[in-house]
Amino acid sequence: MTVATPTLTGFNAISKTYGDAAFILTAPTTVSSGAFTYTSSNTAVATISGSTVTVVSVGTSTITATQAANGNYATASTTATLTVTTGSQATLTASASASSIVAITGTSTLSTSGGSGTGAVSYSSTGGCTISGTTLTAGATIGTCTVTATKAADSNYAVSTGTVNITVTAPISTLVSGGFTWTKNNSTVAGGVSNWTTANSTCVALRQGGFTWRLPSRTELSDLYTADKSALTTAGWELYNTWSSTLNRTNYYDAVNLFNGVFGYLVQSEKINVTCVHR
Repeated sequence: MTVATPTLTGFNAISKTYGDAAFILTAPTTVSSGAFTYTSSNTAVATISGSTVTVVSVGTSTITATQAANGNYATASTTATLTVTTGSQATLTASASASSIVAITGTSTLSTSGGSGTGAVSYSSTGGCTISGTTLTAGATIGTCTVTATKAADSNYAVSTGTVNITVTAPISTLVSGGFTWTKNNSTVAGGVSNWTTANSTCVALRQGGFTWRLPSRTELSDLYTADKSALTTAGWELYNTWSSTLNRTNYYDAVNLFNGVFGYLVQSEKINVTCVHR
């Protein structure tokens, strides 16, 4: 008895993206009842266990479906091409250590999280800021610098980008007195009119000129009033109660009135003027 060779149809080309889940092959259409086995010509692109295909990398592989012989039909085989294209990276998030910096001297350190693959990360900026490595430096333009972080494509993943905005503010007016540099005490700058916690964090976060700023002590504020009240008036300072770093008692901090030099203590939730200082 001569057995016939079955015609196998319906085993079509397959397109997948790197990162797709494993999938099950659909057997070719056939008149034979023989069992199918499958092989991959390029196991660097895809591997097969039973009828389940696992994508390994970008590229192409020929999938061969072989049907075993049975009593009436001979063995037969057919092929289909599997094409795996580059996948999308996980979301790339760009971050900056400081979201607001002072024009010309202000800096912020850039970083990213997320993304996929081995591609290198690079940064570019609009708005007048410059970037060296992961350090962004403000230019003279007041406004917003938009930083684009780009994680390059590799053999399996397409390129991915993320953005972060950094505000560039005008330098705060300062006054030099008693060997210290002081930011202008005005409701529109350096924390404005704030509670003590906001005043303190504003000064600690200030990076103008690359210096380490802080709230002044009560003594330093009193000395400023004694030495330079007229200069404060000329410079347009607001001669009101101003926070010091001096703790008077729990939840209360000393403040100095720069109009008359009187000091006292206020609950830290009170909103008064702020000046920051560095030596």
